[in-house]
Amino acid sequence: MSDELQTTSKQQLQQTLSHPVPTEFNQYGDNSTQVGNVEHYHDTKAMIVMPGGSQRYGADAIDTAIQFDYSCYNLFVSDSGCYNGASFIVQKNKAMTETTPIDLRQKCAGLLPDGVATIKKFPAIFTEKNHHQKYTDTDHKAYFGYVLDAIVIECGIMVSFVSLSPVPQQLLNDNLSAFRLESAWAVNELDHIHWDIKRINLVEALNKVECRVLSF
Repeated sequence: MSDELQTTSKQQLQQTLSHPVPTEFNQYGDNSTQVGNVEHYHDTKAMIVMPGGSQRYGADAIDTAIQFDYSCYNLFVSDSGCYNGASFIVQKNKAMTETTPIDLRQKCAGLLPDGVATIKKFPAIFTEKNHHQKYTDTDHKAYFGYVLDAIVIECGIMVSFVSLSPVPQQLLNDNLSAFRLESAWAVNELDHIHWDIKRINLVEALNKVECRVLSF
């Protein structure tokens, strides 16, 4: 399969935006905890049945059942303010870089239908760059969620998404290896803008550091 990015025409993009596939969720409690039902969690794939409601950001949507493939997760690190709408743009040269396993790059990097379908089954972390090198402020939140779609356009890759639960970003900085995040002496992977796929069970890794993002 070719890993060449296929650009979506303006007409195709307009059709996609005018007929989105929506998803909606309920939040309960003072801290807007996301409530859902997870079946067969110990498998790498699980059906998540979420009730209707509203999410923090991302596309408007109707009730749906989501089947996550927990074998991998998408990591999006962006500039400040990128997640304030229903979608955001990833530069093409920042997508699925060398820290994405080669088999997943070959399958997904071209963003052909089969690759996009695979990407959409993985849960995701959406976050902004660390506020400082290798660490961030205590109120800096990443978000657990998933990708609704990824479309190649002239200026990059437009990713539409749903954000479900907050995750303290410093928790990721403090547990880099648990989340397969790369680090060097002066920087780590949360210091630069990119999109990669990590081969690890994200929900299991979060549970191990006492950060629950789904109700079981």
